[in-house]
Amino acid sequence: MAGDVSLTKLSDAEISEEECNVFREKVKAGLLKKLTIMELEQKAEILHEDITKHNIAQELQLLQNRIDRANEKGWRDQLTQSLEKRHILQQPWYLSFKLLTNPVVIPEEVAPFKSEQEDGASCSGC
Repeated sequence: MAGDVSLTKLSDAEISEEECNVFREKVKAGLLKKLTIMELEQKAEILHEDITKHNIAQELQLLQNRIDRANEKGWRDQLTQSLEKRHILQQPWYLSFKLLTNPVVIPEEVAPFKSEQEDGASCSGC
């Protein structure tokens, strides 16, 4: 995909509330295409997979640090637990299991547009 963005480059701090409001206004004005539920679900699945893989990689790095420290200090219980957990995280079925739960996209309830005539307002100056 040409629009791929590395997960490590994403940050909530990079998107301000003002930018979100500008984006909403552009969608309302028709300047930007409003995504369909299906498109949002596809994007959510892709993002869910990226986040899950990223989280597993982070957890594996943390476990490796714990394994190294447990080896240095001679902590056999922590070493055994960390090795077992690392073994599970490295299994392909673990990623598949984590990806089974896909995020749900909930459609936004939009109130129908009412014209002035439907509201009962009269145009006295017209």
